[in-house]
Order: sequence, then structure tokens, then C-alpha cells
Amino acid sequence: MVEIRARYGRDQLLGIAVPIDEIERPVAELRNQTLFYSIAFLVFALPVYATLIVAWLDRRIAPRRSPFAAVEDD
Repeated sequence: MVEIRARYGRDQLLGIAVPIDEIERPVAELRNQTLFYSIAFLVFALPVYATLIVAWLDRRIAPRRSPFAAVEDD
């Protein structure tokens, strides 16, 4: 609500009504779509990330061979 200039009358207010659904609906749809894409990315990316971490830990924990060790022939 805003005041109208004095030349249009004293103590007059102007109110504007807008349909809130038309303003909020696109924002809500975009929010939901973004949330869906974020969850889908996490569902696919987290297993790959976990696999890479396990592989990295396995390499660090595994016993190391000396590069100068003798090669055994079969």
C-alpha cells in the first residue's frame, strides 16, 4: 500500500492485489527441479567417489614392493 499524492485526495491509499500463485509457482517448480537434479547427481557421484577413496586407501595400505627386488621366473 502506498499513499496517493495530495492532489488526488487526502488520506487516500492505493492497494494492488496480485495472484500470488502466478508469481510463486515458477519459483517453486524451479526449486523442485534443482533439488531433484542435485539429489540425482549425489546418487550417481557418491558411489564413484567412495570407490575412488577405497581404491586410494587400498593402495596406501597394501605392502609395497621394492623396485629393486628380483623378478621371479615361472
